[in-house]
Amino acid sequence: MKIKSKLLFCIVIFVFAVVALNGAAYAAGNKEILVVRGDYDSIESVLDRLGIDYDIISRDKLSDRNLTGVKQLYLNCGCDERNPGGGVIDRVKRFVEKDGGSLYVSDWASHYIGRWGVKFHGDSLSGDVKATINDVGLKNYLGTDKIDIRYDNEKWRVIVDRHDYPVLLSGNISKMYTEKDGDKESPTASPLAISFKALKGNVVYTTFHNEKNASGSADMMKAVEYFALKPIADTAVQKALSGIDIKDIERYNFNSSISFLKKVHSEDIVIPQGESKTYIFAVTDTVLSKDAMTKGTKAKSCEVELFGPDGVSRGTKNVGSNGIAIFDVPEDRPGNWKFVVKSYTDYDDYALVTAASVGKLSKNPPEWDDGGGCSAGLLPGLLVFAMIVPFVIRKRG
Repeated sequence: MKIKSKLLFCIVIFVFAVVALNGAAYAAGNKEILVVRGDYDSIESVLDRLGIDYDIISRDKLSDRNLTGVKQLYLNCGCDERNPGGGVIDRVKRFVEKDGGSLYVSDWASHYIGRWGVKFHGDSLSGDVKATINDVGLKNYLGTDKIDIRYDNEKWRVIVDRHDYPVLLSGNISKMYTEKDGDKESPTASPLAISFKALKGNVVYTTFHNEKNASGSADMMKAVEYFALKPIADTAVQKALSGIDIKDIERYNFNSSISFLKKVHSEDIVIPQGESKTYIFAVTDTVLSKDAMTKGTKAKSCEVELFGPDGVSRGTKNVGSNGIAIFDVPEDRPGNWKFVVKSYTDYDDYALVTAASVGKLSKNPPEWDDGGGCSAGLLPGLLVFAMIVPFVIRKRG
């Protein structure tokens, strides 16, 4: 299928190891997720609560860790308080850009995303912020457009230049931070979390997190949960897109909405604003709950209906055996589209639904240098050598 300069939408369902009654996890062993421990964040506790299995390593092991097979990488705040070595940063950047990995970064781990043009300042105070949710997906997940965020500690990393990347939520931090010369972001509407595409992969960064900020509101903790799920959802969307022939796919971005299916077999999933002629619905099992495992190889099915911004149905389809249904509609129409899950069979009631709009990037991440290796100092050395050799020859002559 050829798609030229069009947006497209896809929706992905995948099942986590969560049991409705007691929340106990029955993980099948998902080692595609790697967490690096940190002193001030504990995103792994959020993954535990969701019943998602992962590998976890101490911060001094990242430089030697083989990232082959890893799809999602989580860097906790405090995983490297000092500026990590350039080689480690380069490995993380390649993991995203070249390998198509999804990356979660929080607060003081900001060194790892500086190469993408994001700039920070640490001269901040503790305090409370009334945050405005800018992202449709996060707004849908929380069911509100305003949340209270508490920064228990000072010196959290303020985003002073987001490089025009999409803002998930923002807030007035003028009582906690004084604007500096060169800042491109206003403290009255400071980005508190951002998400962006970096060539083949995706990045989500948040200034607030779990652990020390545990005194925050329930909505704040649910926002952190959304940030934990987003790398997994982004990977699922990438996988769905890999089966479609899109030229220069790394030049496309997608904004996603995340939701859980309910026991009532009807769920509205609003898609972030966009326009398209092609919409995709994909279903993927990631980790099954104990209850779902007992169903063995029993066939799963899902029926979904697509509605345009005008509320008119664009058709209903059953998801095929490959887990994908494709919608083609005759017109481009900007606005918020919507998928409605009409029924599903033999999927766990805690299946996570991801809807995404995909379009060409308005701005690409800045190009970067691998560090040069041996060649970095080769040219100056050759120039010095070229100057010395003739002198030596003349001297000997």
